[in-house]
Amino acid sequence: MLKKPIFPFILSALMLIGSCQFNDRNAVHRQGSSVVTEAVTYSSMESPLNGSSFKVGDLIPFRIKIKDSNQKIDSVRFLVNGKEIGTSNSSQFDWESMSSKVGQILVKVEIYLKNQKPEYYGIALNMLSDIVPVQYGYKIINVFPHDKEAYTQGLQYENGVLYESTGLYKQSSLRKVNLKTGEIINSIKLDDKIFAEGMVKIQNKIYQITYREQTGFVYDATTFQLLQKFNLPLREGWGMTYDGKHLLISDGSSSVYFFDRDNFSITDQIQIASDTEIYESINEMEYIQGKVYANVYTKDIVLIFDPQTGKVTGIINLKNLLSQADRTENTDVLNGIAYIPANKHLLVTGKNWPKLFEIELIKK
Repeated sequence: MLKKPIFPFILSALMLIGSCQFNDRNAVHRQGSSVVTEAVTYSSMESPLNGSSFKVGDLIPFRIKIKDSNQKIDSVRFLVNGKEIGTSNSSQFDWESMSSKVGQILVKVEIYLKNQKPEYYGIALNMLSDIVPVQYGYKIINVFPHDKEAYTQGLQYENGVLYESTGLYKQSSLRKVNLKTGEIINSIKLDDKIFAEGMVKIQNKIYQITYREQTGFVYDATTFQLLQKFNLPLREGWGMTYDGKHLLISDGSSSVYFFDRDNFSITDQIQIASDTEIYESINEMEYIQGKVYANVYTKDIVLIFDPQTGKVTGIINLKNLLSQADRTENTDVLNGIAYIPANKHLLVTGKNWPKLFEIELIKK
């Protein structure tokens, strides 16, 4: 089943500016590079253009044009994602963007002239990382059997066994599997109306999320007895991991959300970007020694990113990991990352793959 990412942040933010920030003036429309009101009479925003890309730390020039040369600017206020980054009493402002987060950001510009109503502009900018990611290949160390009927969503290794969440309606499950033999030690099948997604084991509990049901489950890790259901306030649930304090959950966009482990409220949010692109479709994740390793849906790569900033620090190319000879018409995409602390190797597989691979990373 194809999962399509959603990107509500910029759209909803622009809608918010249009509906709430224009003093109930006329409807919002797009003019040139900016979002403006029908009532704009005296100004235009010349740079940066809506949708422009910059790297964190770049000096970003904001340039405003006042149509009537006799009009003088009283002040201009600049905000990024609702937080003020500076003010100016002229038509020019240069933002040193070192404090910016990566991802799509919304800049709001408020222009004030004496004896005039204020005018507002909202533009979306793409902020890329200032770090060049390390490139990795791989060496296959071991190959283990994997249930080719398992639509792998979440994977975690512990003491010779795998904990695995599988998806699809009428097929979703939670499993404990012997790594070497592929034997299922324990499993439960979820309700046919549930499409399971990522999971994470934390001490004696297992947390599992769902695709579009906006629900999560907490199980006893030994018996798989359901202990608790919780609300997942995302339109979609995809990948899941744990950083020692928060549950990290992706929703199929470029965003990763931090959840309080006890009350399941969102405490923070980051977006994932390298020095060349903002990555969409962040999927299964594994927290490893202070970094997060993440599948990108439909791509044969694993990103390594800093959970504090969202900046991609490494990219693992897993192209051709599963040979063409092992593929059938049911073989789906790469998905599933686990970590073996003893030797620092990764375990990776895919949806409906017949094999699971233990690999060593090779820096290119």
